[in-house]
Amino acid sequence: TTVATSLGVAKATDPDKYNSSFGTLYYSLEGADAAQFDINTNTGEISTISNAKLDYETKSVYNFYAVVTDKKFTVKVPVTVKIIDVAEVPKFPDNPPALAVDENTKKGTKVGVVVAEDDDCKGTYSATCKTPKYSLTATSIAADDYKSFTIDADGTIKVAQDSILNFEVQKEYSVRVVATDGDDPTLSTYIDVTIKINDVNDAPTYDQKEYVFEIHENAPKGEFVGSVVADDEDTWSVIKYELSDYTANSGDAATFYIDDDGSIFLATKTLNYEKKNQYQVWA
Repeated sequence: TTVATSLGVAKATDPDKYNSSFGTLYYSLEGADAAQFDINTNTGEISTISNAKLDYETKSVYNFYAVVTDKKFTVKVPVTVKIIDVAEVPKFPDNPPALAVDENTKKGTKVGVVVAEDDDCKGTYSATCKTPKYSLTATSIAADDYKSFTIDADGTIKVAQDSILNFEVQKEYSVRVVATDGDDPTLSTYIDVTIKINDVNDAPTYDQKEYVFEIHENAPKGEFVGSVVADDEDTWSVIKYELSDYTANSGDAATFYIDDDGSIFLATKTLNYEKKNQYQVWA
């Protein structure tokens, strides 16, 4: 409890109450369990202290003494305070965990774990308590980011689809993790977490699946054949081109060369349509 809460009154009577020399009573508490409680020295009203740390799952019963004295005689009576169990909202850590995952990862790739603690499941109550269930939803700054991820029953966040994450398109995601306990009615809490996307080296891609070029059989060495264009989402990357045989050991690639811009040129003067009318290479 954050504020002092009245529990009851340990009322004592004194036959000398009409005698001003003996009739004034003073109340106090005694015992190790009394630390979370207070008593009005004049009235005997017992209450919790401000910000008392009372937790049913940790300690459900407190035993101590209420003591009264009239300066000459002292009497004490045992007091038992039973803590009432109430449903408690699961609690996430104050600071959300730092989460990160590589771009272009496969569906089901683990991003990290975000869990809440439920005081109702502590100690001996863990066997019968229903642990919190987790779900993902939108944050106030990102309506759809959560759709790129899933979350398991143990709070493990995973990638929802193959290659859905692209650093060059979106560098971080904001998702809300909701924990709902097993009480009836249920209680829920949430925490917003940021998932950063790690940049990895992306493979270049061509704007066409296949390029078809034609060249005259009598073309001179150095004749321009055609150009291929590759794109790399990594802005820091420099694309370099090379040619290789489409069919192993065919020697086709040696007939041509490619420059840094993707332009292909004839590397020999030996083209002869009657002997070979098609060349296939990988660029």
